[in-house]
Amino acid sequence: MLVLRLENELRPALHSASEVKIATAKMTRHGMDMLLEKIQEDCKLQLLVGIDMLTPVDILRQLMNMNKPNWEVKIFTKPKLFFHPKVYIVKGKANTVFIGSANYTKGGMLDNVELSYKSSHDQVPEFEDWFGKYFKLGIPIDKDFLEEYDNLSKKIEETESTSRNALRDLKKKYAGGTNISVDINSVDFTNQFFKYEHFNAFTGKKPTTETPEADAERLKVWNRLYELHEQLLPAINQKNWDIHPHHIHEFIISSFRHGEYTSGSLSSLWLHYGRSEADIERFKREYGERQTSMYQIRLQILVQSDKVYVWLSAKNGGGVVDRTKFKENMRSPKYREDFFTLLKGLSKESFISINDEERPVHSFTDAASLQLFTKEDNINQEYFIIGRKYLPDDTKISTDNIVSTIIEDFTVLYPIYLHMRTII
Repeated sequence: MLVLRLENELRPALHSASEVKIATAKMTRHGMDMLLEKIQEDCKLQLLVGIDMLTPVDILRQLMNMNKPNWEVKIFTKPKLFFHPKVYIVKGKANTVFIGSANYTKGGMLDNVELSYKSSHDQVPEFEDWFGKYFKLGIPIDKDFLEEYDNLSKKIEETESTSRNALRDLKKKYAGGTNISVDINSVDFTNQFFKYEHFNAFTGKKPTTETPEADAERLKVWNRLYELHEQLLPAINQKNWDIHPHHIHEFIISSFRHGEYTSGSLSSLWLHYGRSEADIERFKREYGERQTSMYQIRLQILVQSDKVYVWLSAKNGGGVVDRTKFKENMRSPKYREDFFTLLKGLSKESFISINDEERPVHSFTDAASLQLFTKEDNINQEYFIIGRKYLPDDTKISTDNIVSTIIEDFTVLYPIYLHMRTII
């Protein structure tokens, strides 16, 4: 059986397992938390983890210090072999194997485009033979190894981070995107609302760093966004727009600390406006408790390492009701023609992003071509975004101009928000 989102199948299987064997090229906090949450105390576990794809040192340290007599953990260190398998053998009431492309990471389990296969029970012995061969080649984790690995992985990660960003930009360029970057070290921030320190908080390894120092840098961004909110809200209210900040003060801006509900990489912070508290409560009663503001379409101002975005956005797995109905409504010629007209009212710098494919809004020749693009929206896996970006030195986001700029952008985005918003 093909499995598109492995977490949905693996979680319940682990909960009822008596024996589990896992070989994964990379494991992160998400995978560790799933193991600790789902595996029963008396379940036997053999875990073989790779280091070629840089399993985080804090995960390896936690595995080394895990005092569980029925857990046996090894790392694969054979120098001439790049360790790349993703095999999950689960034995219990129903024996099965999950094998495919999904590492034991949040991306592999939830976010990425992955494909796994769930085997029949009669195939389990063959996979166990394979696992046993490579598990014997693994070695236990020790402190000496961790010390050397920690130093080396930091250097590799810094280089890879730069390369990944360059590759992402290249993909967007040839996908018809509008991506342009800037070196913040060469920018004159004298009259700009956001300063060097606000962009620098998201450079290098800082997004994944969980230290008081990294939190303090991101807190400065949080505070600056809140200052922007205090200037924006009166202008929004004056427009009588039906968009609202989060009703809880600390959630008006996204979290500057890593936590249960954040990504493992805090590569940006954002200020957002959307449904009222009363509207969200109605959504919860109608569609379930998950209908929090985080899972709604909303208007956002987002700051990352080298850009500021103003956009309408729904996260992966978010805006499900609105996005589902939107795809249904786009079958109507009048609805999609109206949507096409609204997008044509955006600036030439504006883009629409579906499934991480970014297209300039003015690149669509008619409503039919726009529908073909939007109908591929992978609601559970990908973001839905319409908006534009500003470079750090753009005078439109200077201290004097930023509020009027955002209100101008919201003025053309708000009708799109209303067009997509579900009324209950």
